[in-house]
Amino acid sequence: MGARIAANGPDGGGTVRVGGDFRGGGRVPNASVTYVDATSSIAVDATKAGNGGNAVIWADNTAAFLGSISARGVSSTPDSGGTGGLVEVSGKQRLIFSGTVDTSGTNGLGTLLIDPENILITDSQTSQENAAVPANTSILATGNQRQEQNTSSESLTISAQSLENMSATSNVVLEALNDIKISDLADSELSFRATTGSISFKADADRSGAGAFSMNVKDTISTNGGAISISGYRITAGILSSNGGNISLTGQESTAASKISSTNPRSGTSGNILLEGLNVAADKIDASGDAARGNIILNARNNLTLGTAAAGSGNILLTGNEIDLKGGRNSIGGSGFLVLQPWSPGQNIAIAGTGEVGTNTF
Repeated sequence: MGARIAANGPDGGGTVRVGGDFRGGGRVPNASVTYVDATSSIAVDATKAGNGGNAVIWADNTAAFLGSISARGVSSTPDSGGTGGLVEVSGKQRLIFSGTVDTSGTNGLGTLLIDPENILITDSQTSQENAAVPANTSILATGNQRQEQNTSSESLTISAQSLENMSATSNVVLEALNDIKISDLADSELSFRATTGSISFKADADRSGAGAFSMNVKDTISTNGGAISISGYRITAGILSSNGGNISLTGQESTAASKISSTNPRSGTSGNILLEGLNVAADKIDASGDAARGNIILNARNNLTLGTAAAGSGNILLTGNEIDLKGGRNSIGGSGFLVLQPWSPGQNIAIAGTGEVGTNTF
């Protein structure tokens, strides 16, 4: 309660571990329940010239983080250090997150990793009990004894606004062993426009086939030039807009999205767009910036369904054992190369028609 931990250094930040080491590994004994109250702070900053350090908050069962962590980097030159550090905040079975993290740096943002079992993103400003977590004894009471299983379907419920605020000072990685779900949003958008930092959603992190990413197909995830990365066994995405950053969706089974744009209309730049899965479907894909081209790559091990795609001067690569172009005439556009190929080696290709077994139909 009210702790102040500082591992700052002139040439770079140090390392602080509370409740365990990175991802619960290493030789540091793991706590069952870890509580960091709102008056506690951890600093692993570079103070003169160096990168931010590392800080870990971990619990094998329940972690409650209400305090603040800084892992800032600083440099007087653009090519020497000065990037932010790495911060992990996680309860393996359950996480209460209502604190602040700053991994900013002169020459680049560091990373905030949040990796519980399941993640739910909502409109609520008071996610789970986070808004009014009472006292240390109450937090300890919410954690089941020793290794009992958490009965909550969501290990972490976090408000969209809190998540958006984090992106101002960190690259944000949300990683769940099972599911990541974005509930229907009142304003229809999860916006990371405060920074060019990236956002990563990693469902099914253990690749067990039990984790999916899902959101309302009419809602939007946007960045101000930062990359958007989504992975999981199944992916159901809505509208994605990166304003010049790369966008990747990598599913093991199905990967589906409504509209995807990596184009920045102000600068004319576009990032690359990658979709992968057993079956891949997208209504509209746009990487048509005229100042800096972006490539479009869609890889389906079985069926690929596409409405429209525009790549400007970039290339378009479509791979699938069946490719169904739904957009009609001139639905695929650009001045770069267009490559259509089957996933299975040696498969025949048929242009139009209904196709047959072993035949790729465009």
